[in-house]
Amino acid sequence: MRHPLVVAAACAAACSLSACPAHFPRVDEPTLGLEPATFALPLARGQLLEGHGAFHLLLQNGLDDPRLWEEGGLAVSTSASLLLAARMVDEPSVPILPLSWIPRVRAQLAGVAPVGPAGERLHRLVGGLELTAAHYSNGQRGCAIADSYRGAGPSDFDCTLLPGRAPTTELNVVDGSFSLNEVALGALLRWTTFTAADGEPRTTLTVAGEAAWNPPCRFAGCIEDPLAERYGRSAFRWRAVGELFVLHRRHRAIPLNRRFAEEEVVRLSAFGAVHAGLGPGRAPFADATFQLAWLSHFERGGQGGWFVGYHLGRDDLNMRFERRFDAWTVGYTVDLGGATEHLRPRPAVAREPPPAPAAPLAPAP
Repeated sequence: MRHPLVVAAACAAACSLSACPAHFPRVDEPTLGLEPATFALPLARGQLLEGHGAFHLLLQNGLDDPRLWEEGGLAVSTSASLLLAARMVDEPSVPILPLSWIPRVRAQLAGVAPVGPAGERLHRLVGGLELTAAHYSNGQRGCAIADSYRGAGPSDFDCTLLPGRAPTTELNVVDGSFSLNEVALGALLRWTTFTAADGEPRTTLTVAGEAAWNPPCRFAGCIEDPLAERYGRSAFRWRAVGELFVLHRRHRAIPLNRRFAEEEVVRLSAFGAVHAGLGPGRAPFADATFQLAWLSHFERGGQGGWFVGYHLGRDDLNMRFERRFDAWTVGYTVDLGGATEHLRPRPAVAREPPPAPAAPLAPAP
């Protein structure tokens, strides 16, 4: 995979010059399950910065229909994304660890069910099924084993020990090659409550899960058997997010008061993964992240805010998956796309009864 950003830009330009409906998400456009971008400072020894980039191209967005959110129904959406992950550490000669590159295509079938009114609230129940194909790589070509150099063969495990080094089975986390192809099936459920008086969102609750499989294959980018025995042939990813809307009026964003916002939201989220299907004698392993964020929904669209989080368990940065990474993080998250909870239902308007027909006039004498 070479120059992924150039390829994505070229595809977007080609679509913009034709009748292709593909486009980058608008700030007021409803989407479901697209990742935001985050920038964080890990509060751990030897860690400097960490960033997660997300570039999404919507090939088709059936959710972008106001009638769907008022009347309910089904919608089909497809997207192409490029996800990036990078970390900067305080180590001599290796200040930036190998990046993770994840180009991905996804097809999504979503259903919207308006529920209400119930008391003083209207509700929206949204469910989705997702089929995903992705490639995960760190863009390196070094030997997979530490203290070794790569041989002439095609395998990442065709390694020769460096002179004077003791034999080891540890993975090469400096420039070791990491690559796999993945297919996944996921499901998502989101519950959003609104006030009946003015249609403002009050709370959202989202739960999601995804079962992924790294199929054995022999073409470029597939995971090799020795790495699959350590990383796992399958993984289950999960996510739970709760949001509470605490302010509904035009105001200066908190704490960035140079911009105006329409809402302030407190978000509590937890997400992680469990890897299974390892080789003989190897147990499944997992990681989890917990975050508390304060988000501003900006007046001109999009949302962003500060968060504090804690990562527990194995490191999720490509070849470092056999090392633990337990650390607090403080950072900022940016979501340029719209979210489904921003689509407020229109309050019902009481209709006046039609006027009674006028009495017929009496005939003139």
